[in-house]
Amino acid sequence: GFLSDNILDNDIVISMAGVIDLKNNKKVETDKINFQAVKTLVKVVEQRKGIRFILVGSVDGVYKEKGIDKIYEPTDFYPDKVLGNYGKSKARAMKFVLDKIKCGADFNGAIAIPSAVIGVCDYKPSAVGKVVLGVINNKAEFGIKGGYNFVSVRDVAKGIYLLAKSEKRDVYFISG
Repeated sequence: GFLSDNILDNDIVISMAGVIDLKNNKKVETDKINFQAVKTLVKVVEQRKGIRFILVGSVDGVYKEKGIDKIYEPTDFYPDKVLGNYGKSKARAMKFVLDKIKCGADFNGAIAIPSAVIGVCDYKPSAVGKVVLGVINNKAEFGIKGGYNFVSVRDVAKGIYLLAKSEKRDVYFISG
């Protein structure tokens, strides 16, 4: 197939495709792109030699216990405890890849988890971009209890690049 023909030995494969389903009305599509596609990519990667695999996850897939005011890089993921189609699908993908990483030296992978990404070329705009535009245009916005971290899209790209060129095999937040 297409992936098998185009992923070659010693390539770097970065999986960053995703369907963001904040309204929880795209369960099948979200699972297909955010989880099943990652499983398919990993299967192809495992058939090649010398592949470096980076999964770009999401903070929405990280389970946060109540009463905890800070989160750190997780040592596991809990899809059943995460809310929403998007968060669950990203948690399933991150758990799947982390389990491969933990299984041994044969799988050369890592997971990058950006916080809320903001920055240049947000033409659509994204959900975060809409909030920022609302504030700029003096529209009332909601509050987030505790706080939220934002990161520049340029810093995310640089972090993913550095992780892809390294030999690190773990879970890494990319935050501002």
